[in-house]
Amino acid sequence: MGNYHGRIRCGYCYEYGHNSRTCPEKKKRLEEQLAANKENDDGRYADYYAHQIAKMTGVNPETGEKRSRRNESRGRVCSYCGERGHNRRTCETLKKDLARYAVMTREARQEVREWALQDGIGIGAMVKYKEYGYSNQDSTLMMVEAISLQHTHARQRHYNVTLRPISGVGRKMNTTVQSPANRAENTSHYASHIEVVGKLTPEQMAAQIDEEWVYQEIDWKNPPEALNSSVFEKGEGRVFHFWHEHD
Repeated sequence: MGNYHGRIRCGYCYEYGHNSRTCPEKKKRLEEQLAANKENDDGRYADYYAHQIAKMTGVNPETGEKRSRRNESRGRVCSYCGERGHNRRTCETLKKDLARYAVMTREARQEVREWALQDGIGIGAMVKYKEYGYSNQDSTLMMVEAISLQHTHARQRHYNVTLRPISGVGRKMNTTVQSPANRAENTSHYASHIEVVGKLTPEQMAAQIDEEWVYQEIDWKNPPEALNSSVFEKGEGRVFHFWHEHD
C-alpha cells in the first residue's frame, strides 16, 4: 500500500507540495532536453519539447506563442502524442503504448523477482541500513517488517520495504530495495544503503513474491495510487525520453 501524507505528490519527481504540471525538476529537464536536441539532433523533436514546456508555463519558448487551452480542449492537438487531428481518447499511439507498457511491466517484475529471490531481503530478513545524507553515521541493524510490491513497474525496477530497528530504539524506516548490482554501484553518501546480514532463502522469498504478482493485470489509464507512475498521467504528454529508448 502507498503512504498517505495528506498532501499532493508529484508524479514526476515524487516530491510533495506540487504536481507534475508545476514540477520545477520536470521543467528543468525539458529545457535541457530542448537545448540538447537542437544542438545534437538537428532539432528533430524541438517542437515536442517546446509544446511540453508550454503546457507547464503557458508560453512556447521557441515561438513566444501563448498556449491556447481552448484549442486543445476541442481536440485539435492530442494531449498525449502532440499530433493534430485527434484527441487523447482516440490516440492510436496511446493505445499502443498502453499495451506495450503492460508487457514491459511484466518483464520488469519478472526481473525483480528473479534477483529478489536470490537477494533474500523479505519480511524477517536482517540488514544494516544507513540513511541517505548521513555519511558519518554508523549503519543501524534492522529487520524487514513489511514489503510493498505495488510500486514496481517498467520505470521503477525495485520494491519497497519497512525496516524496524532490532534494538527497539529509533524509528521505523521506509526505503526501496534496488538490485544487488545497482546497490554495488551506488557509493554516494547522498543515497541510503542496505547491506544484507541475514537473508531469507529463495523458497521463503518466493512465498512473499509469487508469480501472480508478475502477471497482475493493471489498468494503466487508472493505475493504483501506489504506483505513482507519471507515464500515463491524465492530461500529461508522452514521456519522450522514456519511449525514445524503446521505439
